Amino acid sequence: AERRLGDAGAAGAHRRSAGSAGRAGAQAGDGSVSLGWHDPGNSGITGYEYRVRSANDADWRSWRFINYSTYLTTSHVLTLTNDLPYQIQIRAQSSAGASEPSEVSATPRAPGSAGK
Repeated sequence: AERRLGDAGAAGAHRRSAGSAGRAGAQAGDGSVSLGWHDPGNSGITGYEYRVRSANDADWRSWRFINYSTYLTTSHVLTLTNDLPYQIQIRAQSSAGASEPSEVSATPRAPGSAGK
């Protein structure tokens, strides 16, 4: 599932950041989720980070920096529990601060298991 959020710089809280992860997507795997997002091409972006919340979590987990995200627009979230829905937020970082996050959802599944 994917959601598209407006690029930072448009209005309101977005003004303080260099750009956002824009359009993001997620593909569930076996105990993992592969993430992909659109880089808006803003040279002020210093990297991206993500955070996760499962259907069992009351709060979001801590933000985690995505290594090599200044030139890659994909990452993997590992060690997730199969058949448990997850929400994942991705945001851009710059010297001006963090963008509003893009949010995706996915449910990891073991190979050969039936989806619900």
